Amino acid sequence: MATYDSTDRVRASLQCAREEAERLGHDYVGTEHILLALLRDDVVVKLISALGAEPTKLRAAIEFGVTPRSARVVGTDLPFTGPAKVVLELAMREARELDDSQVGTEHLFLGLVREDYGVAAQALAQSGIRIDAARAEAVRVARENL
Repeated sequence: MATYDSTDRVRASLQCAREEAERLGHDYVGTEHILLALLRDDVVVKLISALGAEPTKLRAAIEFGVTPRSARVVGTDLPFTGPAKVVLELAMREARELDDSQVGTEHLFLGLVREDYGVAAQALAQSGIRIDAARAEAVRVARENL
């Protein structure tokens, strides 16, 4: 995977995704954990709301759809699943295609929307979020937050 500079918000979101995985007793970081983390990010919440979806319903759908495990995995470097790695790569592509110098949380969100097989992509699609509208809204929100 190519390297691309990311914002502090992305690094914080990925750390939060690890914490979500630990909280659920999972021994991996999946797209569902990344989405749960992004649902704490103001920019992404604004983006999701502008697309006509409800962040609280998305969170509930993810929480309902994953099975918490009783074993708590703490203090290990949890691996990213294949779909989660694809999301990171897609986020880098989104930043590059939008001529942004860093990967932001909006790009990470777009990566989740573009990825086809993960838990998050399914929840986002069921919420009616599509990539073209999400990309246009991400550009608008990013300009608004300059």
